[in-house]
Formats: sequence, structure tokens, C-alpha cells
Amino acid sequence: MTVPVPQHDTMPRYEQEEQLRDESFPQMVKRYRAKYDLKAPDLAEGIMGIREDIFRRKCNGNGPSSRDFVIAVCAVLLMDSVTAGEALRAHKEMYAAFDEENDRDMCIIEFLDKTRFNRPEQEVVKSLNRVLRNHNYPELDIIDHRNRKASKGKSDVPDTPYKISGKGFRLLSSDTALYGDQYDSLETEYSLSRCRCMGWFKAENTDTGNVCILECTSDGSMYLYGMEELIPRRVTSPEEVGELAPLFYQLQTMTESYHRTVIGRLNDSRNFGERVSANLQNGKIHIFAERYNYEYPEAQEYYVMEYTEGVHVLSIYRKSAFMALYLPREEYAAYVSNEIPTPVYQFESLEAIDAIGSDPKASGWQIQLIPLRKKAYKTLLRNVDNLLDELKEKKKYIRHPDILIDNEDPGWVCKFFRLEDQYACYTEEDEEGREWLYYGNYIASFDQPDETTISITVDELKKAFELGFHDIQEICAVKRSIGTIDAIY
Repeated sequence: MTVPVPQHDTMPRYEQEEQLRDESFPQMVKRYRAKYDLKAPDLAEGIMGIREDIFRRKCNGNGPSSRDFVIAVCAVLLMDSVTAGEALRAHKEMYAAFDEENDRDMCIIEFLDKTRFNRPEQEVVKSLNRVLRNHNYPELDIIDHRNRKASKGKSDVPDTPYKISGKGFRLLSSDTALYGDQYDSLETEYSLSRCRCMGWFKAENTDTGNVCILECTSDGSMYLYGMEELIPRRVTSPEEVGELAPLFYQLQTMTESYHRTVIGRLNDSRNFGERVSANLQNGKIHIFAERYNYEYPEAQEYYVMEYTEGVHVLSIYRKSAFMALYLPREEYAAYVSNEIPTPVYQFESLEAIDAIGSDPKASGWQIQLIPLRKKAYKTLLRNVDNLLDELKEKKKYIRHPDILIDNEDPGWVCKFFRLEDQYACYTEEDEEGREWLYYGNYIASFDQPDETTISITVDELKKAFELGFHDIQEICAVKRSIGTIDAIY
């Protein structure tokens, strides 16, 4: 995520007044309709199947409504679970937000955060109801409360004589990963792989007395084995295990809930004190550090200092933004949130922070926070610059060679970038029978779209690896633009 740098030297970019009034549910619906260029009748009658006047009364709270109705509207408008939770509270009825201890709510949360629809359509609610049925939960009660009792009994999942006699969760990361990054690499220090987990059930058949173990991982893999078996059987779908299907659906939901809890801890810098990292952004080194305003937590401020192309910018966020800056956007959206945090204030210098004090439109609240923001600016600036020096001196790496087990091979970096042919790589056995990969060409040329060629040496490939480059196209683009990879700092 690229945070725009203000085009000024001293004047801050900040909101003049705090937004104290929360957005109402009808306002949220209107905003999301505008996002998808969706007219009110198309949403109400075309997608939800509800007369527009009735839909409007339900949204405004002037007619019979329900928590499930709000959830359905949020699902159709492709809100993630965080935004949908805010929408529930924003409705006139002030419905309870999602409860991660409630299995049905967790099932809905998982759907909202992993839906792959591109635009609002009827199939969204149908798909959500299908998921609820498969997990043996009642479908959404959107229109008629009289249908609630009947819907609770609907399920495509068979009943089961198995009862849960034990359950638990465990992280699948290595022991070393639990106490820090085993690779001493910025790219892996806060990787989501550290959040991989497994949930398990011990289930007993009340008719036969047979006992088995069910396992489900956070990546969706499922396993089943008896108490006497050492090797579990891979389960591709809960339906294939018959009477155990309801337990597998329940285990999936519980594992997802635990997984979200672990990711939530990783996502919030309040759990770390302060974090600093770096990555490659548009061919330039991007360094960022975040800390929470512990001195005045009522302000709900996260301070983020970013450095790129010689410019430092302090941004103020209402939510932790570190992982949004750390992860690729697609990975952040898939596993953390569809909503990318955005800064509410930005300052390019200490003078810009001080300028608030002389602005007649600034609130007293903003003026009181000036010393804390200046302190955060100085601290984070120092820590960002320290990491920059460490990267230049190779005391730190964005991507450490140790993350690859074959980095002792002379040709390992050619293999990483899939350039074995271009560097004429070959293998040889040593006296102990071990195979080693060697490169035949120290330098290779790559044709460019403008009909020029760029030459890259093996040493430049190694440097590009350490700096976090992902492919040869990215390396060539930087070298063509600025002449040398060393200049990306």
C-alpha cells in the first residue's frame, strides 16, 4: 500500500474537526450503493427481492426488521465482517455485533471475509444460506419472522451419533518461530505462516463406543483417524465421512475462529510495543515503523513513520496499519481484512505538526496531541533510519538467503528467479554423492520492450534477492531506470 506524500514543506494534511457522529445504517447502504453505482430499486427489488418501500422502512428501522436482514444487506453489498459489525450497531435497533464465540456468527464472518463476488447480486445471499445449511445452522431470516422456526429445522447435513469428548487447538509453526524469526529476515519476521493452526476433536460413537480423532487446519485441510492409527486419512469433503460430517463442519468453524484470533494478535501493533520493517515498493526501498499511542490511549492513535526516496512521512491511523504495509495487498485482503487502513492525518516534518497550534480551525484535542505526535515522529524517525543503515551495511536483510535450504549451491539464486537456462546452470555430484547446482554464465542479457537489452550478473541477482525483488522483470526495470540496483535506497 502506497501512502501519498504531501506536496508541501510545512503545512499538515489533517482533518479540521473530529468526526464524532457515527454513520447511520441507511447512510452506509447509500454509500455502498454509490460505490457500485447501484440504484435503490435494483438493490431492494432486483437483488434482495423486497419491495423498495418495505426495504427502505427496514433499513430506517421504521418497520419490522431483523439482525439477519442487516447481515444480508451487508453481504450483498460485499462488506467485510468488521464493516458489517459496525453496520449492525449503526442500525436504529442497534443490533449486537458479531460474537466470535458464536459458531453461526463465525460461519457468517468467514463467508463475508472470503467471498469472491465482484458485484452485488442475488447469488450472494443464496451462497451464504447454502454455507449456513452445510454447517447445520438456520438460514438468514430476512423477510418473515414466521419462517424462522421452520428454517431452523432445514439442513442437508445428516444427524450423527458421535459426541465430542475432547477438543483443542495448536499452532503449526516451528518452536523457533514462536520466539522470533528463525531466518533473521524482514520478509518472514511477521509472515502469516506463523499463524497456521490446527483444531481437533476427539469424538465417541454413543452406539458402538468407537473413538476417533478429527483434525482441521487453518488452510482447509481435514484429517480423520482412529485412536489406534498413526497415519491420518485425508478428508476432501465432510460429506464423504457420513455421520461425522456435522462435527467436521463445526470443527471448520471453530478452527477458523481460532485462526482469526491469532491473526488479529499479529495484525495489531499494540501487542508488540513497536514494529519496524521494510520491503520493496515500486522499485524503491520502503521502510516503515509503527507504534501505538500508549501515553494517551483514549486518542486511539497509531503512529506510522514511512521512508521512501529520501522522504519521511508520519501518518496517524485509527487502526493498526503495519500488516497492511507489510503484506501484499491481495494477501492482506484475503486473510486480514478487505478494508485497507487509511491515514487520517499526515505530517512531513516536525514543523508541520507544530503548525496545528497556530491554525484557528484546529480543535483543542488536536493541539493537546502535538507533543505526543512530535515525540512519536522523533522516535520512529530514528528507528527507521537505523534500519536503513542496517540494510545498507548488510546487518539486516529484507530477504535473508537462509530462508532457502539450498543457498550454499553456487547457482541457487538462478534457480530462485527461474533463470537456470539463461545462466546455463548445470548439476554435478561431489565425492559424497551430493548434487550441487552451478551457473555456467556469470552474466546474462535480457531483451526489453523498447528493444534494448539489460545485462544482469549473478552478484546482482543475489543483491536483488536480499532486497526483496520478486522477478527478473522487476530487476531489469530498476536497472534500466536508475542504472544500478544499489540506488534503490
